[in-house]
Amino acid sequence: MPKIFTSSEMLEAGTRQKIETGLNGEVFDIFGCSELKEISWECPAKQGYHINSDWLLVESLESAQANGDGKAPGRLVVTSLSNYAMPLIRYELGDTGRLLQKQCNCGRGLQLMTPALGRSVDYFTLPDGMAVSPYAMTCAIENIEGMAQYQIRQTAMNHVIVSLVPTPDYRDENSAAIRSSLKEVLPGVTIEVNKVATLKQEKNGKFRIVASELNTNPPIASPDE
Repeated sequence: MPKIFTSSEMLEAGTRQKIETGLNGEVFDIFGCSELKEISWECPAKQGYHINSDWLLVESLESAQANGDGKAPGRLVVTSLSNYAMPLIRYELGDTGRLLQKQCNCGRGLQLMTPALGRSVDYFTLPDGMAVSPYAMTCAIENIEGMAQYQIRQTAMNHVIVSLVPTPDYRDENSAAIRSSLKEVLPGVTIEVNKVATLKQEKNGKFRIVASELNTNPPIASPDE
């Protein structure tokens, strides 16, 4: 079976399944950045992302609201162990994630982490002050039928717009299911669902599945992880 490697954007379960079905292969996701290259990656056991610990030190800085048990997502910072020309020490990526305190069954022994749970700037701040991760929102609706592509955008603290490119089997019930599922993770927020022909990428060529237009800096603490 062909092996397919993905990187650079958040990989949803639905997108993974479509790639594997369409290309008849197995997807292995890689988390990295331009400055530090490959930071962590999936193995065939798929029990987390193995950190390249011989090249990098990865830390997850929890917010003041977290209780220190390591279960809350935090801001990811990385220290390069091999770049002597331009050392990067506790370099903040702008992503959030969590280190896992378990060993993978593959036997490699490298520490595991979750996939990146989204950009810290794209956490949604709710009217009650709670911050919700992009990962929680995508998980809430990723199994709903009728969407070829979608984007969840916060335009106000109490208003979120879901723009979706419908598939031929789209039904009005799909929009109702989206609103209902997002209401569970975004209480007190009005959910608007719109059908569109296309969705735009960012100037850097990436596509933001979840984006906040608010100029806020929410604490990275979420009850959904």
